[in-house]
Amino acid sequence: MSNFASFFGRNHAKLTIEGEGVEITFVKIKTKTNFDNLDNNKLILIMHNDKKYYITEQKKPAPLNPYIYVVPDDQIEMVVLTGSK
Repeated sequence: MSNFASFFGRNHAKLTIEGEGVEITFVKIKTKTNFDNLDNNKLILIMHNDKKYYITEQKKPAPLNPYIYVVPDDQIEMVVLTGSK
């Protein structure tokens, strides 16, 4: 059973990073420090928890080790969230 769960989790993550997942929230973000990787790329929200945004860049094909950015609320000037499909 754990092999199936592991496969399912990896496949779900791959589809999410590629922008093909079932429920994806795209993020446009403007940081107070103008961090180019966040301000100029197509981003996907993984979650918002404990006053931090967890986001990754949309990439196709999905990399084996994607970057996940953890951005505290106090470093963000503006956020726009858009649902997919």
